[in-house]
Amino acid sequence: AFHPRSLSIRKPYLPLGQIVAMVFPMGPMLAHRDVPVPEIVTEKYAKCWWGLGVLCLIIAALQVVAIDIIATFFYLMIGGIIIYMVKDNCKNMSMYCLMVNGLVCSIQAVFDTLHVLTCISGRRTTSTMVQPGASSDVTTYTTKVTMHPFFDSELGLAYNVQSGLLILTPLVMLCIAVLSYYSYHSYTSSLFPEDEEGGLTDNGFGNNFGTYGAPSYGGMRPAEQRPSSNLGAWRQPIFSGTGQRLGG
Repeated sequence: AFHPRSLSIRKPYLPLGQIVAMVFPMGPMLAHRDVPVPEIVTEKYAKCWWGLGVLCLIIAALQVVAIDIIATFFYLMIGGIIIYMVKDNCKNMSMYCLMVNGLVCSIQAVFDTLHVLTCISGRRTTSTMVQPGASSDVTTYTTKVTMHPFFDSELGLAYNVQSGLLILTPLVMLCIAVLSYYSYHSYTSSLFPEDEEGGLTDNGFGNNFGTYGAPSYGGMRPAEQRPSSNLGAWRQPIFSGTGQRLGG
């Protein structure tokens, strides 16, 4: 009996639970949802977002035909996240969601690109034949590996849908990553505002480096406490001063 295993594609996908936890954060990051969405995003980029969201749902349906359940859930999740962000005039879009969504899709685009490069010259299919051995407790397994063209009409619909998705998915992931980048940089505010009270001094690590637990450490002091003159004006020269007589 033959057990074909040619219709399964194993590609690396990021953990779905971690992606959802990153894109929908709880805590201080929710404060950035109050930042108004730029006009260029709602009027121009939103159309592209809707198109990519629907395309991800179509890819999820095609993954069912390609017999790849993990990929089906992955693209359902990505499409659902995009539609969640852009619905109601991008009400749920935030800088944090854009950053994480762009990062996830960038990594996945790299994985998909590497995978399609290994298959572009031809795809290998395997089939296993099970035969009974000479005795009842012996079973012989024979695995046959065959090289096929990237598209092959003799292997049916699922195989050719898989090949088409291998080309389509990295392009879609790349488009989402690029659109996330431009949408993120359309905001005038910053997701990581600089601390204005802790600016860098000449030691490069802020003005509290030399005052942690003691007024100074190793002669390092905050910039505002150092002498205004140059280094040579306040450093005591070595072996300087008047001589002193011992005894007498």
